[in-house]
Amino acid sequence: MRSKSRDTRLGYYASAALVSTLFVFSSSASGTIIQSWSPPYTGGVAYIGSAQSGAGSGSVTWGVPDGFALSTGVGTFNFTVNASAAATSHWGHQQVLHVYSGLNQSYTCSGACSTGNHVVAFNWNVTWSWSELSSCPHTGVTGSAHVTVSLVAEVVNASTGVTVSTQTHTLSAPLAINSCPTSSTGGSASALPVTLSFTVNLLGGHSYYLISFVYADGDASSCSSLFPCSGANGADHFDASVDFAASGNQGLLNSVTVA
Repeated sequence: MRSKSRDTRLGYYASAALVSTLFVFSSSASGTIIQSWSPPYTGGVAYIGSAQSGAGSGSVTWGVPDGFALSTGVGTFNFTVNASAAATSHWGHQQVLHVYSGLNQSYTCSGACSTGNHVVAFNWNVTWSWSELSSCPHTGVTGSAHVTVSLVAEVVNASTGVTVSTQTHTLSAPLAINSCPTSSTGGSASALPVTLSFTVNLLGGHSYYLISFVYADGDASSCSSLFPCSGANGADHFDASVDFAASGNQGLLNSVTVA
């Protein structure tokens, strides 16, 4: 999965997170839920950040820009990454897009959360779709279209800046298409429950960011530097699309728990 560095990703929410309410909790019996959040995520910060890079005549088309609603716990976005090349082009054309949409919840480990191992769990219900498409006048073109859709969870020690744990669950990562013309589609027809759960060592008195988000990566490239894409026959197109918003698709973060 293509990914920006964790430090870069943190830049999307760090400023907002620092002004979030840090929660302090009373004692609870060992092994039971110390704290649970569900929508609306009071004190949370929407984790939203997209980055794109590219060259040539490609483009990124947004159907719904990336977003996360603290009131409902719903993340949404859809986009199409397109790489196209004119008939006379001899050069590679590529578009790459990384999308993040989710929640950053602040938490202070105190009371029942004494120093030691604790279970942090993020429960999602997700529905999504993707497509890959190539449309070329002939079969001599080189290029590709590829998408990845995943759920990611992280626990970051806000007191030290150290990432305590991270976990990625890939929902869909089909093989890239690289022939022309062809297409491929997939996704989830009904809501799929996914729980990202892991045991982490939390330090009493330290503050943490509990983070979970949908990650989508789309890239498309067309042509090569060795020959014109299509001679005199017209342009070549490679498209990679992800739908996490329209037609009922969405990511619903049901709950975040610490035990």
